[in-house]
Amino acid sequence: MLALEDYRISPVSGCLLRQSTKPPATLVPYKKLLEHSHQLLLDGKIREAIEKLPQLDMSQVTTHEEKRLAHKILAFLTAQYVWQDGDKNPAEILPAVIAIPLMEVSIELGCQPILGHIDLVLSNCFPEKTQLLQRQSFYTEFLPSGQENWYPFIEITADIELTFCDIAKIMMHVIRGIKRKNVESVVECLLKMGDLISIMRDQLALLFKELDPKAFYCEMRQFLSGPDRIKLLFHRSSIMTQLIGPCLTALAYIHLNCVGIQQIFSLPLTLKMTFFTHILY
Repeated sequence: MLALEDYRISPVSGCLLRQSTKPPATLVPYKKLLEHSHQLLLDGKIREAIEKLPQLDMSQVTTHEEKRLAHKILAFLTAQYVWQDGDKNPAEILPAVIAIPLMEVSIELGCQPILGHIDLVLSNCFPEKTQLLQRQSFYTEFLPSGQENWYPFIEITADIELTFCDIAKIMMHVIRGIKRKNVESVVECLLKMGDLISIMRDQLALLFKELDPKAFYCEMRQFLSGPDRIKLLFHRSSIMTQLIGPCLTALAYIHLNCVGIQQIFSLPLTLKMTFFTHILY
């Protein structure tokens, strides 16, 4: 039987990364822009700054952790680019300088080319050492905007992930107990899991206490738009490719005169990639 580590699940932090990743040189300008993006977002200048970024050399992004970092940074910048002006004027075109590497790393990681749980929490919120009987503290590397309510939203979710880490370890014991036909062990483990699920329920309830509903619905929600609100279009001359949810992860629907996704990414970088967002209410 495989260990949790074989699924990139830490026995200490679960699906959360233990620490931030040092960026390869090609990713440094992107990271620096994201670190100073909140004021640019407020001033309505983040799109202009993103369009001036140098081309990202994805061949320098080699390890799994570096790819997670690249996806996080690109997904954050994408969300900021699209929603710079809020719901009233979402960007309809995503520049190739971030669109192409975002799609490439999304395919490699098997995740969606949007800001999601993997970027906001799992690769972004790192557990810190805490005193006994104190609530777990975290270091959150990036926020989509300057809204302070991102902290409880991200860190309470990360706390739930840590509790799930204990559940994952128990699940491994359950599997072993089943294989050994040890009913007593399986029942004991399932009872422990029930207690932990109750703890997760209490942790989730903290969101209602610590997260301002107005801030979430009016300022934060737009950055969390799911794949049902997104349409991707690739343009090259008069040829158009549509890539539409609900299955962005699998990149299921591609129509470009039978050209496959690898061929799409082998096209010259003069390829103009447009990114249309659709608000579905």
